[in-house]
Amino acid sequence: MKHRLLSLFTISMSVAFLWHFSNILIHGSHFIIEPSFLILMSEILLLVGILMFGIHCLFKEL
Repeated sequence: MKHRLLSLFTISMSVAFLWHFSNILIHGSHFIIEPSFLILMSEILLLVGILMFGIHCLFKEL
């Protein structure tokens, strides 16, 4: 049960950050402006990796 909650927390946090960074990508700014497109894309790819890890851990526990 504890691992499922931890996986769900990981998934929800990565989705929230992906929403934030995708708004920066789409609208150009959202509270902050990223200095480099390369940094923005690397942050998004890192968050997608964290999301995939959370989904993997969640389904591994089921």
